[in-house]
Amino acid sequence: MLPPVGINHIYTLRAVETGDELNMTFTDYVRILQCLQFVDREIKSGSTDSNINDIKKNLLKLKELNNKQSHTICIVGLEKAGKSTFINALLGYELLPTASERCTQIRTVLKPTFEDDGQQLFATVKFYDDQEFRVFFDKMTKKTDENQQQFDQRKGKVMEEREIIKGKFPEEHFYITGRIDENRQRAGIIDQLHKYITGEVYVNIIKEIAIYTDRLPGKNYELLDVPGFDSPIKEHRDAGLQAIKTADAFLFLTNGQQPSLTQPQIRLLHEIQENHFEAMQRAFGIITKLDLCQTPATYQDHYDKALNELI
Repeated sequence: MLPPVGINHIYTLRAVETGDELNMTFTDYVRILQCLQFVDREIKSGSTDSNINDIKKNLLKLKELNNKQSHTICIVGLEKAGKSTFINALLGYELLPTASERCTQIRTVLKPTFEDDGQQLFATVKFYDDQEFRVFFDKMTKKTDENQQQFDQRKGKVMEEREIIKGKFPEEHFYITGRIDENRQRAGIIDQLHKYITGEVYVNIIKEIAIYTDRLPGKNYELLDVPGFDSPIKEHRDAGLQAIKTADAFLFLTNGQQPSLTQPQIRLLHEIQENHFEAMQRAFGIITKLDLCQTPATYQDHYDKALNELI
């Protein structure tokens, strides 16, 4: 007698079968398009229909997406959209600063839990290499309220901190070593990560912070907080757009206390649409901070306005 098969196992097998079937279908369509291109060239003496090329390109892109082992969902929103609160709610503890504190432009990614030699990996911090760091360091500018001496001191502090961190290159790992005192270990790690995230000195030193959590319902995707769209540094904005190009879906957060989309938000949505294949078909709007509305009428008014703007 065969042993019982769990629902999760059946789902996994079916997902694999579906993926294989899709790949076969994509391959068949590409072959058909190649035949159509040949016929088109023979009839038009070398003039290929651009529509066929576009269809072929889209099919190959779909096949590439179907073959991915892990999928990325981008959390997108400008400053004050409530991304930090949203991510903290997903994690179940306060990692990112909220309220008046401002996060730096360090991107944060939430990944499924990972075991390494019997230890639970809690977080990984990736650092910019020498070339990347030099680009950002050279682009540092004076603040409106600081003189040249203060600016030089700030740059010196950045360089000094980076020299200290270079011994940890290319990345730093944080582990939970056992179930005993797990909460205390986590709290200590979060304090260090909080220092990295809020410390202005680290914005051009740290590239990404990955948090491994068991609160994600699934093992084949990760959530990526994409900062940088409102950064004054071009390289930060470019990095945000590059993340969008490789994403599989988007969560677009908008502040429910300001229900009308601003020009920067509209510009961001246009950039997403221009830089990603069928982006808006996999975009989900999330209205934040509606709990701050003082009356039910205000809540409903802000909700309706924000919903209409997103649609």
